[in-house]
Amino acid sequence: MSNTQTRSALFFGCYLAVLVFSLFWVDFPTVRDAVGRNIHLFHWLVGASLAYVLVRAYLVMGRGLESTALDTAWITIDVLIITTFVGLTGGVRSEAAVLYLLPILTSAVQRMPSKALVTGLVCAALYFGVVLAVGLAPHEVYWVLTRLFLIVLLTVLATSYSLTEIATVEELSRLREQVALADYRQLLSQEMHDGIKHYLMTLAARLSLAAMLREKEPEQSIKLATDQLPTVRQASDELSYLVRRLRSPVVERRGFAGALRAHIDMLADRAPFAVTLDVEGEAIALAPDIEQAAFRIVQEAITNAEKHAAPESVSVRLRFLPDALTCIVADDGKGFDVAGKTSDIEDPGQIGLDSMAQRAEVVGGKLQLESSPGAGTTVRFTVPLSPQ
Repeated sequence: MSNTQTRSALFFGCYLAVLVFSLFWVDFPTVRDAVGRNIHLFHWLVGASLAYVLVRAYLVMGRGLESTALDTAWITIDVLIITTFVGLTGGVRSEAAVLYLLPILTSAVQRMPSKALVTGLVCAALYFGVVLAVGLAPHEVYWVLTRLFLIVLLTVLATSYSLTEIATVEELSRLREQVALADYRQLLSQEMHDGIKHYLMTLAARLSLAAMLREKEPEQSIKLATDQLPTVRQASDELSYLVRRLRSPVVERRGFAGALRAHIDMLADRAPFAVTLDVEGEAIALAPDIEQAAFRIVQEAITNAEKHAAPESVSVRLRFLPDALTCIVADDGKGFDVAGKTSDIEDPGQIGLDSMAQRAEVVGGKLQLESSPGAGTTVRFTVPLSPQ
């Protein structure tokens, strides 16, 4: 169950508990005296509230319907229901005023500080209004002032909490970007060491040899120098590939599936093996952190196969399900012993399997690795998707 679903389940549980308790609470002597002849209206209100909660649970948890407009509608209905309960059960002395905490805290938990502030002020105004409508004795003014003070105080605290949560999320996002940037730099360093540096060192050694032969064997020297043109082109191609590979903004521009397809098309121009991409289901918009994590995990799995498995083919399969995304990268390479030789397929400079697993864990996903000597390797990444 996702965090959103867990939060919704807890909310509905609390709401149902309040409605069930209210059926006993209305029989308390002080409450019964306050309700008086309006007991049938109280029971109608409980029934209507129960129907509302069930419909809301079905739409949010069953159908996955969530939006800012719906959140505002739910909070508005909550406040009106609570205000009606307060009016029916005694006004200024009604314990139902405590329920104003529910919509205020709901706004704060959803990290909507402005909505939490507005909700709190509206609750205070409605409470004061219904108290005046029911009737307010002079000696009850202190009750009203005390409860208004508590509602305003809670509103300020809820707004502060919401602002703190937003700042925390932004800081975590910034730290993730820094970690990703460090990964890119580390990968860049390793790729340059393994690829471009090799070409340049080979080129430097052969040009030095050509310079040494220039006087004694000029024709051989010229031939040796001109033969290095393919090496220069290989270094240039390697650099172009590396620059394009490290440009993560392509995920933001094209989405996960589009960016992965572009990466595989680019890889097909230089890889000594065949790469295929199969997409099952309708490609949907994913959360940015899930898109980046999925792209990097698939990309790294392909890179590991290229560098260590010597495969003839690599297949990439994406499965878009209503509640989950599964990415499977399988190669027919030499494989390895997962239990005893996991480190054999990791280079110190690469993100590596541990980092791939960490990427999966950060977004609430799971990484599975299957391999055996001579039987290829399969990397499976699965991440649950919250209803959009």
